[in-house]
Amino acid sequence: QNIIEVPLSYHRQWRPYYPTYVLFQYNGTTHFVRFHKYGSRYFFSDGLKQFRRTHDIDDSVIMRFFIADKNTSFEVDVIGPIHRQGCPRSVLATRRHIFTPDVTEHMMQHSFPLVLPPAALNFLFGSQKVIPVRRGYGKRNQ
Repeated sequence: QNIIEVPLSYHRQWRPYYPTYVLFQYNGTTHFVRFHKYGSRYFFSDGLKQFRRTHDIDDSVIMRFFIADKNTSFEVDVIGPIHRQGCPRSVLATRRHIFTPDVTEHMMQHSFPLVLPPAALNFLFGSQKVIPVRRGYGKRNQ
């Protein structure tokens, strides 16, 4: 498929006025990619096939999108083939956010939930407010 679902964080900044197209910038070239709505979901679609073909980007690579504000111009970062991928599959999109909460030995011993910082909650779905902290067993994980 030559569509990529719009990552959740972009819905927050564009809702309810989605642009009709965005610009993908990669290796010094700019490509117009149109938005399409299917049901309640939005996808990058028209122009994506040409973008992949121009830069020889396979479906089995991860494409990361970077945008600093509400503009529609993206910097695209392409990561190589997915590690140990048996058969080719399309990867939608990823966006990494790193949060570093404090974890104490007391939390590890009692398997308390790791409560995420308030800033992290903006990037998760409503059901994921905590992450369980599990202590590993064995020589390597003590």
